[in-house]
Amino acid sequence: MSGHAATISTKTIRDEILAYCRRFDPDPDHALHVAQVAVTLFDELKNVGLHTMSQQYRVLLEYGCILHDIGWSEGQTKHHKRAFSMIEKAQLPLSKEDKHIVALVARFHRKAEPDDQPEFQILSAQTRDVVSKLAAIIRIADGLDRLHNQQVQIEQIILDEENVKICVTDGFLKSIPEQVLAKKTAYFKKAFSLPAILSEKPA
Repeated sequence: MSGHAATISTKTIRDEILAYCRRFDPDPDHALHVAQVAVTLFDELKNVGLHTMSQQYRVLLEYGCILHDIGWSEGQTKHHKRAFSMIEKAQLPLSKEDKHIVALVARFHRKAEPDDQPEFQILSAQTRDVVSKLAAIIRIADGLDRLHNQQVQIEQIILDEENVKICVTDGFLKSIPEQVLAKKTAYFKKAFSLPAILSEKPA
């Protein structure tokens, strides 16, 4: 973390993020589960060598996931864009740079991919790379809790030369249409240079 936020404990910051989520998000349990799945993905992808992002970005990913649906306070349509604006304007104990990344994670959890968006293009090359990877992760995590029932977990990540297999709770994938899962995993290949395949937990 940077700026004034560095003098505030991580627990205090997270508590304020949670309070802001609960103020606006009608289903904070979904947001918290998406955050848990996303940071698990972050850790497991790092363990298999697919990224080298620091702990700082893990924390910002978690915050972005917690806040990704606050735009629902005014309805579903364009709620991802409203979440971006709300986070940018919020009085949160984050530096301007960190808050911007959190807002972008929320902004890009659905719909348009980051690459052609003005909010993305103005970033440095390094920050674009980080945001693209975090966006790919939150899209999958959000898709896995599409039913808002907090049932799915990441069981294992298997990396080979052709793809990244993300193994999830057995029997879960049949509850989500294939086209929905395909849409949620589509950006992963652009961000990580390998396609993501969702699969049931191997025996």
